[in-house]
Amino acid sequence: MNEYFNSEEEKENIKSLFNTVLNADVDIYENVNVYKKHFISIVTNLERGAFGEKQFEKENEQDLSPIVDPLWFSIELMLTHLYGNQVGSLILWYVFDRIDIDDNILPHIDEHNNANLFDTPEDLWEYVKLLIEDY
Repeated sequence: MNEYFNSEEEKENIKSLFNTVLNADVDIYENVNVYKKHFISIVTNLERGAFGEKQFEKENEQDLSPIVDPLWFSIELMLTHLYGNQVGSLILWYVFDRIDIDDNILPHIDEHNNANLFDTPEDLWEYVKLLIEDY
């Protein structure tokens, strides 16, 4: 899922360990449904947080950036560590830049100039799965 992770290699290493230590042939699989659940929950909660921050600033005319910017920076670092640079950046784009000032959903333009429209975190997840498969 990140630039240093090779799931097939890790699966083979785990299988080899079980075979060597326990002389057992095991099947290793990733639980994609758990990844999906966590991914969607993370994106949904980040979206709510960003929206709440904007609403608070509109209603109170106060700048929360001295308080929330360090938190968003930390979240960015964690997302990059967890999902890698490409997916971490994509999540942040989804949270902060996907909706314009007129509340229009903007497409994400990938490196091949393809426009991808994400209405929900589930839509983003489906795209991220394709990125991971291509990796």
